[in-house]
Amino acid sequence: MMAQEYRSLAAFVQRVQRGLTLRRLLQNCLLLGTVCLAVLLLGVGVQALVTSAPWVALLYSLLALGIGAYLVLYGLWPLLRPLSLRQTLTQIETAYPDLHDDLTNAVQLDPAALERSNPQGMALDMVQALHQHTARQMEQCTVSAVVRQSPLSV
Repeated sequence: MMAQEYRSLAAFVQRVQRGLTLRRLLQNCLLLGTVCLAVLLLGVGVQALVTSAPWVALLYSLLALGIGAYLVLYGLWPLLRPLSLRQTLTQIETAYPDLHDDLTNAVQLDPAALERSNPQGMALDMVQALHQHTARQMEQCTVSAVVRQSPLSV
């Protein structure tokens, strides 16, 4: 039973982690679109200058290419590097301050690893009580509430 509660807590943390990563990805893609639109609008102004200074077109093209490459990497970075477990747990505990450090402790205390390293079962009762207590607390928590309350990163 302790392993089941641990798995449900770990699954909740993973869902929050995916939600926060998706939110960050969406935010970065919106930024990417906004900057690309600004660069395109700047191109309209550059067209008027090309007749008097042809080298402006080359500078604009290099600038646009550099900004585009940077923004594509910046917009796709969350897919390449998901949020760490510590950042995710911090966001959950910020959204639900009543948890204190219970969720962090419960997720870090894997019952299977404890049973392997502690065959006599010392302190497993306390870990089981922590998992049960945290699982009861987490019944009221939702992934969307945590994702909505997380601050927008810039």
